[in-house]
Amino acid sequence: MSIEKLKEKARRYEQKEEWQKALDEYKVAIKKLAEEDQPDATANSLERALKVECEIEDELLGIDHCLARTSEDLGMQERAVDLYKNMFSLDINVADVTDRFRDLR
Repeated sequence: MSIEKLKEKARRYEQKEEWQKALDEYKVAIKKLAEEDQPDATANSLERALKVECEIEDELLGIDHCLARTSEDLGMQERAVDLYKNMFSLDINVADVTDRFRDLR
């Protein structure tokens, strides 16, 4: 399925308030965008995915992490630091957050 179709499907799930399904579709689209090395499009999709309502904010940690890395790649260091701070406040053991945060400061 194309990236645009995945994002369209995710938006339809959002309209139906089927948040988990929307988030799952965004994750697939984001993975494809990252594989195709499209940082701007990846960042836009990640930002959209972060707006999906979730019962548990921890479900968004992977998206936060991916967006932080993409922000770094795009030279948006301040945005990356903000995302790493948010992840750190939720769970200090997430991936390489502590090291990446330290390197950006």
